[in-house]
Amino acid sequence: MLEKLREDVFENLFSVYGVDRDVDKVKLFFHFPVAEKTATLHLHVWVNKADHPLNNARSFGLDEIIDCLKGNGVIDMILSRNGGRYFIPVTDTIGSIAGIPNFGAVSNPFIFDL
Repeated sequence: MLEKLREDVFENLFSVYGVDRDVDKVKLFFHFPVAEKTATLHLHVWVNKADHPLNNARSFGLDEIIDCLKGNGVIDMILSRNGGRYFIPVTDTIGSIAGIPNFGAVSNPFIFDL
C-alpha cells in the first residue's frame, strides 16, 4: 500500500505540476506529531524545499519506512535514531500529551547568536 501511495504521489506531481523525479528534489516523509491537535498520520510531500535539522531528526522518509517494513521493522528504525530521543521546537505542544516523555527544553545548536 505504501509503495502504491509513493507511485501515485509521483504520478500526480508529474501530471499536475510537471515535477520530474530525476531532476527535482522530492521528499516524502512522516514525522512524530508536534501537537495533540495535529496528531494525525499524514504524508508530507515537499518539492525543492529546504529542511530544518530539527525536522530531519524526527522525520522518517517513505522509502526508509518501506525498507524497514520489508526488513527489520519500524521499531528498530525509530529507536536507532538519536538514541531514541527526539527534539522538537519549544513552540510545539506534543510534550503536554500524557505519556509522552518530556525532558524539558534545551538550547538549539542551530540558532546563530548575532
